[in-house]
Amino acid sequence: MSSIWQDLRYGARQLARNPGFTAVAVLTLALGIGANTAIFSVFNHGFLHSLPFKEENRLVRLYDYSLLPSGERTTFNCSGPDFLAIRDQNTVFEGVVALRADSMNLLEGEAPEHVSVVSASPQWISILGLTKLHGRSFTSEEEQEGSDSSAAMISDRLWKRHFGADLGAVGEKLRLQERTYTVVGVLPPGFHFPYEADVWVPETVNTDIRRPVDYAVFARLRPGVDLAKVNSELETIAARQAQAFPERNQRIGFLAEPARNTFLDTNEEALVLALLGAVGFLLLIVSANVTSLLLARLLNRQKEAAVRAALGASRGRLLRQFVTESVLLFLLGGAAGLLLTLWLRDYLHVLIPRVLRSELAMGRLELDFRVLGFTLGVSVLCGAFCGALASLRAVGPSSFALLKGGIGISDSRTSRRLLQALVVSEIALTLVLLVGAGMMVLQFQRLQHAELGFATRNLLTLRAALPEARYASGSQRVNLVRQALEVIERLPGVTSAAITTVNPLGGGTWGARVTLEGHEADSSQADLIVHHRLVSPGFFRTMGIPLRQGRYFSDQDNETSQPVVIVDERMAQHYWPGESALGKRIKRGRPDSPYPWLTIIGVVGPIKDIGDYHDTWYLPYQQNPLAPSAETLHLMVRTTRDPLTLSRPAGRALWTLDSHLAVSEVTPMDRYYAATLSGERLSAMIFTIFASSGLLLAGLGLFGLMSYVVGQRTREIGIRRALGARPESILRMVLAQGMALAALGISVGLSAALVLTRVLRGQLFGVTDIGGLTYAVVSLLLAGVALLASYLPARRAMRVDPMTALRYE
Repeated sequence: MSSIWQDLRYGARQLARNPGFTAVAVLTLALGIGANTAIFSVFNHGFLHSLPFKEENRLVRLYDYSLLPSGERTTFNCSGPDFLAIRDQNTVFEGVVALRADSMNLLEGEAPEHVSVVSASPQWISILGLTKLHGRSFTSEEEQEGSDSSAAMISDRLWKRHFGADLGAVGEKLRLQERTYTVVGVLPPGFHFPYEADVWVPETVNTDIRRPVDYAVFARLRPGVDLAKVNSELETIAARQAQAFPERNQRIGFLAEPARNTFLDTNEEALVLALLGAVGFLLLIVSANVTSLLLARLLNRQKEAAVRAALGASRGRLLRQFVTESVLLFLLGGAAGLLLTLWLRDYLHVLIPRVLRSELAMGRLELDFRVLGFTLGVSVLCGAFCGALASLRAVGPSSFALLKGGIGISDSRTSRRLLQALVVSEIALTLVLLVGAGMMVLQFQRLQHAELGFATRNLLTLRAALPEARYASGSQRVNLVRQALEVIERLPGVTSAAITTVNPLGGGTWGARVTLEGHEADSSQADLIVHHRLVSPGFFRTMGIPLRQGRYFSDQDNETSQPVVIVDERMAQHYWPGESALGKRIKRGRPDSPYPWLTIIGVVGPIKDIGDYHDTWYLPYQQNPLAPSAETLHLMVRTTRDPLTLSRPAGRALWTLDSHLAVSEVTPMDRYYAATLSGERLSAMIFTIFASSGLLLAGLGLFGLMSYVVGQRTREIGIRRALGARPESILRMVLAQGMALAALGISVGLSAALVLTRVLRGQLFGVTDIGGLTYAVVSLLLAGVALLASYLPARRAMRVDPMTALRYE
């Protein structure tokens, strides 16, 4: 221990004596290690960190599922009867809870406010494993009362906003829609699970098959039970349900997955892993660069090594000293990298999966022991490896020739080859980084300028939730929609307005099973699922969605007319390939469902939907005002000026119709779409910054190598000049050597980049190849930097005075 402490002190003194070298090396390492620490902290927080549930490894999510004709399994929320069957017949769960999302209007303050409300079946707090509460959970009596109970739990956000964080708020009243609830508890700060909820109320599970309700179902495993046993028992329960209710549960299975999968998106994880790969490449470039600096510095200390060897130091002792010095340098770079991470964390939080940020209070990156251990491990391992690589070349047998009058650099050829290998590696790694950055930038540009199928410019979207108690009948809802569109269209600057029940960029989806007329007995048509939304007649014109065949909805498509439907082009081609879909009939549900047959009157262009259901149909709101999702209205307002100037007038216009309407999510559609791309935008920016840093480091590495080579060959260059070599030939000689290294690095990098593109295409949804032109541009850019890095030392070489060079040699 005393000798290690001695090595550390000596190494610190050596670094302090060379502040320029130390500063450059530490700043370089801070970039590489700090970038790795920052991205690892995102991965750690988003994908390794424990969720805020007790024993989360025992918490699972339950689904209904069906098999598509392709054999692919599609999952969806559980129906009320399926939830009750699982809860009552299982032997593997400690408890099962059903959660249902709702939208309600909070009638407090000057204007109503839209809040997300979750109705929860009994014991939801204990099943999920929440412990930190202010106040209490629901009592057994309140849970037995279910939907008739007046008890409510609220989020910390709502508690602060409406009760000023008053500890006496428990017991206060809260008016939602037409009902008054009593606040019994406040949930932990940042907890809004699920569906970004602000209010939780008891639930009476709906078993009415005529108006089915879907539930997000979670369960807590009994100790020692694994998923294989759970899914085996769930299939048994599903088979019983299929026998008991063949018209509803035929071909429906039950499935359990770890609850963590609910909060993580595979594409988000792949994106963070791609960034980890990018910063790994950057660290390799930084390490190669610093290794070159260490080697050049240690070659200048060969005489010191020889003197210490003469005084009794073994070669192993000298190697340990130099490696310790290298590790100390990397630790300083790691410490500086932590400071960089602290600065970056406020920008990187958008890379954390959205559900973790918005629902589970996991939106702020923290430097926990895992992150600190990662930084320490990377610093020590890279420092030891780079130090050993440089020391083995610098502290060789030739070092000891210095004491005997030798030149001490007989190993310079080997050292020069090592430096060349490091530079070639830097160039190759930089090219891979540049290609990765090009892919991410082009992908972001494709998404940003994607053909959405509708025009986002000068389009305002706002959401309004209808209080069910005030709009219980279909005629009430239809009248309100008609009046709302009339008052909005009378506003200055508004050219048209329409409603839809799903914002195509909002991520919300309603999947509907459908049956095609004439194919009722065809098993390949079983469980066809389309994305359905209810719209007003002017929806397609307001959105700018083109009509391919037939006609749009009109005011005559009402509750007294023939039921109709419009399908998108993808659905028409999918279900009726090679023929027109007009006049075909289709119905919701299975052949024996009570829903009417719908006649297709139009085919419209497809739109890009964030939910990304492949097929979409549109139903007229006037014919389906009581359908699921009909109580949520998204108004689309086409304007001739900045849509934001109409946000307040539009809200006030709706309140003149009904003061109980809560208006939310008032946003221009182009900004709404831009917000959905925040993660891709940041990723493209990070890739670009890292690639630019790698390009700079590779150029500096090549510049340093060529400067070293020119210095080592000064005598040779002087002799060449004395024998009549022209300065231009010296310039070409040095440039050729530098560009040969660049060409080798670019060749190796292109091979690795081709592999990278295949990996990214397989891991990241929507990522495509960047094309040969981009490879060529990246290669030329790197070659240009290499040419500049080689030219500066070459220019110095061509100016070497032969007499001066020979005199000092």
